[in-house]
Amino acid sequence: MRQKTLLFRNVVGKVPRDVKKEVRRRFGRRCFCCGVKEKGNVRLTIHHIVPRSFGGGNEMRNLSLLCRPCHDEVHRKIMRKMRREKIYRPPRGFFIAVIYETRMEKQGEESGEWEVRPLAEPLMKLMNKP
Repeated sequence: MRQKTLLFRNVVGKVPRDVKKEVRRRFGRRCFCCGVKEKGNVRLTIHHIVPRSFGGGNEMRNLSLLCRPCHDEVHRKIMRKMRREKIYRPPRGFFIAVIYETRMEKQGEESGEWEVRPLAEPLMKLMNKP
């Protein structure tokens, strides 16, 4: 019996500088998950919601802004869920759910701090697209 492997595509090309600038502006230079602001030694990274290896592109609707700890956590969760649930070609909604799950954990849904803010708008639009 042949073992299934994860589908990865070799994708090249960096996010253009002007797009990075717009993502930072759109998210208010804050991490989407925990809300930490980019300043001093806190650097935020551009995160592909749907990874490029799964067909995600560098377009604005596929990018968010995360601090390094949140970025690493989101990627760990994606891989853990894919292995546990034996998902080999996850749909777009799978990746969106993981990033929102991380955000709710970080910002505390039960404490009333969770709310859809303007910086969540790009992801909300993405969720409603086919």
